[in-house]
Amino acid sequence: MKLKHIICNLGLLAMLPVVSSCGDFFDEVPSRGDNEVLNRGEQVRNLFANSSNYYTPVDFLVASTDDYGMSMEVFDALGYLDVPSLSGMSWAPEGLDVFMSDELWTRQYNKIFTANAVLNDIENITDITDEERAEYIAHAHFVRALAYWELANVYCLPYATENLKALGLPLKKTIHTDENLTRATLKDTYAFIEADLKEALKSPRIDVSEDERWLVSKPAVKALLARFYLFTCEYALAEKYAGEALESKTATLLDYNKLTTFDLDKGGGSWNNEDYGEEDNSKEGNDNILTFCETYNYGPNQFVSYQELYYPQFYTVTATVNLIASKELTDLYDKADDLRYINLFVENGLIDYWLYGFNDVCNYHLFSSRNQWGQQMDVFLGASPTVAEMYLTKAEALARQGSWSEAMIVLQTLRASRFVDGSDYSLFATNQREALTDILKERRRELPFLMRWYDIRRFAYNETPDDDVELHRTFYAIDNGEVDFNTVKDYVLPVKSKRYAQPILTQEIQRSHGQIQQNQY
Repeated sequence: MKLKHIICNLGLLAMLPVVSSCGDFFDEVPSRGDNEVLNRGEQVRNLFANSSNYYTPVDFLVASTDDYGMSMEVFDALGYLDVPSLSGMSWAPEGLDVFMSDELWTRQYNKIFTANAVLNDIENITDITDEERAEYIAHAHFVRALAYWELANVYCLPYATENLKALGLPLKKTIHTDENLTRATLKDTYAFIEADLKEALKSPRIDVSEDERWLVSKPAVKALLARFYLFTCEYALAEKYAGEALESKTATLLDYNKLTTFDLDKGGGSWNNEDYGEEDNSKEGNDNILTFCETYNYGPNQFVSYQELYYPQFYTVTATVNLIASKELTDLYDKADDLRYINLFVENGLIDYWLYGFNDVCNYHLFSSRNQWGQQMDVFLGASPTVAEMYLTKAEALARQGSWSEAMIVLQTLRASRFVDGSDYSLFATNQREALTDILKERRRELPFLMRWYDIRRFAYNETPDDDVELHRTFYAIDNGEVDFNTVKDYVLPVKSKRYAQPILTQEIQRSHGQIQQNQY
């Protein structure tokens, strides 16, 4: 079938592949062409099921956090990191203009364009019921809200009273090319996201669909509302919506004791056992055999069926970035009994990338597999709403409201599913301050890398100074995306740094004819 192009009207060209679809999330699907309207329910349903529209590269965000453990020695062995990762490691606004494009920005606005196209054309569709129409409208508002939330937490300063008049985002509400692209204030940007979420809450889909988790439901919207209000410090509302999201019968907490492991021989490059659940004594004395959780080898449809998901959206990093864990991160885990460390952190993990001699380097793998295009990638759920996140959100919101004893009970429920059966997973706090410390450590253990960057930003502006994070890193000097191997530099990202906001690509500003204003450093 002939390919048709969608034009994402923010100076960005985005293309969705077009072939026939049976409605599977990982099928490629028909798109809305630039000069045509959506007029069939199948088109809308398939647009929402287009997996290629829901991958987001996040190399910059991963490399920006203190969870990331890239060292000069490992970098020397790798020989290369992409520019977003280097910019993230140095927290530098300079250097990004060497890109031909900014994929994170492009992909998020592509989602926004898709949502706007549905909202624009929904009244032209006559082959759907009133309930289906309401469902599609709610879904479009949810997709747009999530995209704007993520954009705001990358390209804008954190939400705070002192930042409400700061630059927000260009709020695309239509599919028209002449729509004004001037950046709204941060206050108006968040108000727009909140309004979208309240519209999405009208979804007639009462619970997450077990076989179609990519179709937005009330629990998915409530999960995103809980996150939204946690980040705006409206803790009573965060607690309320997290609790309601946890009432889902379909999105449920996974007991990590039920996950199996398998061994991979990186010496001979072969699988040691076909049944991943069987023990393999050949690992003994062989440093080239790595043990992975079963999720490492999940296929695409297993990703979207993961039982803790309210809604699937996947975040990717390039093979050269890896998810190399810092010692600061791995030291947070009980390495003997915490199944998140046992199952998801691979010691000497660089062997998986054919790099030997780094026995103290751990790689994190919640998911890592080949996608439907045959590309090797890490896929993780750090910013996709999950049941675990809701337990953490509810616990933190309770603790910040003073109900710290109740918060610790909520936290223990999550930990029970993450520790070896029969081990002691209990935590004890004697006051609000200790409870918050325990909860935020648990949040970091459960949601490493991507959510860590979002959290560092909000910690700087919330009501408690104890959780503020000043970031430090020693690495080669980086200038305009180039590495100076002869110069070592100590990098610092202070609390409330203006570099919390990533610069917008100059190319996008030029395409907007100067309407989009750059962040000021």
